[in-house]
Amino acid sequence: FRHRKTINSEDPIESPHDYSEIDIVSEGFDLFSKEVLNRRLLFARNKGLDIADSSDSFLRSLSLVEEAALLGANRVASKVLKDLDISDSDVYDFFYSMNPGKRYFLEYWREKESLNDIQGIARDWKCNPEQWDTRFGNHGFASLFWLSRGNKGVRIKKYYCGFSTFLSMSGGNIRYFLDLIDASIKRESEEGRVGGALSISPKSQTLGAKDVGKRRLDQLEDLSENGLQIKRLVLAIGKVFFEYARSPLGKAPETTSFVLSGSAQDIVDIRSLLLDGVSHLAFEAQERNKLTTPEEVKDEEFRLHRIFSAFFEISHRKKRRTSFAASDLLAVLGDRPAGAISGLLKDVDGLMSDSNDLPEQLGFFANFYDRDR
Repeated sequence: FRHRKTINSEDPIESPHDYSEIDIVSEGFDLFSKEVLNRRLLFARNKGLDIADSSDSFLRSLSLVEEAALLGANRVASKVLKDLDISDSDVYDFFYSMNPGKRYFLEYWREKESLNDIQGIARDWKCNPEQWDTRFGNHGFASLFWLSRGNKGVRIKKYYCGFSTFLSMSGGNIRYFLDLIDASIKRESEEGRVGGALSISPKSQTLGAKDVGKRRLDQLEDLSENGLQIKRLVLAIGKVFFEYARSPLGKAPETTSFVLSGSAQDIVDIRSLLLDGVSHLAFEAQERNKLTTPEEVKDEEFRLHRIFSAFFEISHRKKRRTSFAASDLLAVLGDRPAGAISGLLKDVDGLMSDSNDLPEQLGFFANFYDRDR
């Protein structure tokens, strides 16, 4: 809801007296959106278009191992073998026979936990494969973001594809869901079709999702009198979570939401701006169920709207949260945004990427990120 007031501002409309409120996400949005897509695919086929016959085959997805391979897991997996002691044949052979799209995870875990004895870690995996399978299941998705570090010149450093991913990124908004698909179709047509029934490649879906995020970001300035400030907050918060995603050291995986801490007045000031952003789908907010630190006020938990996930190359999944000082978020609105972003990252050393290392889409805002650091 953006407005609940009638022309007479003293007489707002309320639930349940004036309307019934339905949370479409909890009322089967996944089934609804799949049916919308499948019916459109059926309509296209009835018009003679050679096109995939279901949402899952139309929006092609990648398994974790497949995506890891595309993101450079082979390079890291080769390093793992070089670092292992070949004389420890049981351990070496175990990892030699392992799919490189999974073997790389050993190096990720070594760095994440700041461990030096890679042979010891490898031996532990060999002796406890079920425990490591669970660990890979819990942290594998987060490790995909880490894989992209240092891959300069690579156009795609994280893939956003598949029906379930687009469903999550749309945040319960059918217009966003269809916009993601439309932008992906456009990208696929630019790539050139090879043959067979039309479906959308993971690459085209990813580029389309970035296009939608960029377009939505550009629109924020015109949606509210606070539009420019909301856009600056989105750019700053997105950059922080972008840095978190690529540097696992000292951070919980997939940190994508935040709560406010600091003085009561600072929280009031920034909260009103964030809630305005929520009403214009720049942010999402939900009541949190437990405190992160004693200094926090038990209030909303905020996150960027998931439509921006591909643009900032962060997780679209609802996972873990951090705490942001309200004063640092307010400082983002001043004339030194880069310094304020550094303040938001102060709990983890060395995270601020150089502007030359930013993804192409974030590079457009290098002046904002570097301004008066």
